[in-house]
Amino acid sequence: MPAVRAWLVWWALLTALYVVLVDTRRIQELVAAAIVGALGATAALIVRREREVVLHPRWRTALRELRAILAWPRDLWLLAGALVRRPGGRVVEVPFEGDASDAALAVAERSLAPNTVVIDVDEERGVLIYHELVDK
Repeated sequence: MPAVRAWLVWWALLTALYVVLVDTRRIQELVAAAIVGALGATAALIVRREREVVLHPRWRTALRELRAILAWPRDLWLLAGALVRRPGGRVVEVPFEGDASDAALAVAERSLAPNTVVIDVDEERGVLIYHELVDK
């Protein structure tokens, strides 16, 4: 039953997204939205069935990584200045403790930030290693 509920939720979300993006209520587009939503929902369930790890990040980790999103405007400003100065960048190691879901969240968040790219999560040493283009 959870798979049916998940399929229906995906179908509703994807169908609604299609309708919003095409910005029309013509019957042909509504039928197309239902079909595309069904295809997308089916694909989402296939991917869901094949996953090996279910990630459940802790709130503490999610809030800590939220700071990287809030730093985007500053990072973009620093990178704009870097176009002129051409800094060398640096490799930074910060303490990191957490499970696979915490590591996945940290890697995704810091790699999406404009100024940083995660190089590695060294579980043996308990550090997250990333490259920072411009010193903060």
